[in-house]
Amino acid sequence: MNPLHRAFGFDNSDLDANRQGQLSPYQQRKLQQAATPPLPIDGIRNISIGLLVLGFITAFLNFNVTVSIMFGGIGLSGIFFWAVEAWRTNFYQTSQVEVVQGVAYIGERQTTNHEFRGESITLLEIGDQTFPIDGIQANLIETGAVYTIYHIGDVLLSLEPAFEDNSLSDLLSATLTQKQNRQDTH
Repeated sequence: MNPLHRAFGFDNSDLDANRQGQLSPYQQRKLQQAATPPLPIDGIRNISIGLLVLGFITAFLNFNVTVSIMFGGIGLSGIFFWAVEAWRTNFYQTSQVEVVQGVAYIGERQTTNHEFRGESITLLEIGDQTFPIDGIQANLIETGAVYTIYHIGDVLLSLEPAFEDNSLSDLLSATLTQKQNRQDTH
């Protein structure tokens, strides 16, 4: 198996599907599992609806207003949480595979996440897209070479060298195109 395939977790059937603008069945399962929250979402939705209804009933029967607001607020919060998680789970199933081609650069960025503040993450930069990668993946990417990346959002699905030999003329052409595209957008 190709070292790039192994490091980035895809095979030829995934790459073929991505070239067609689609996810392979394996990638669909993998992304759906990654997007599925660990909590039982249907249970949270049902409990939230129950609390919301209980809040309305207590308000209607003129019981304690504080209890009504508490039940109603918790119920609405739970329904909002359920809706966001349901959207997130469905996002990858309905998204189109995107393609970006350009000269690869490896960079680093300091994290802003409160749990990992101050740590750096390695990024693969191609055109105006960045993808988080690990050290093994970074070592396999040839900086300055031209790659075709298949992705959804910032999730890198598969990649391949854009040219068999990454010849100097192809590299120069791609670099100039990338530079022109950056100038056009600024």
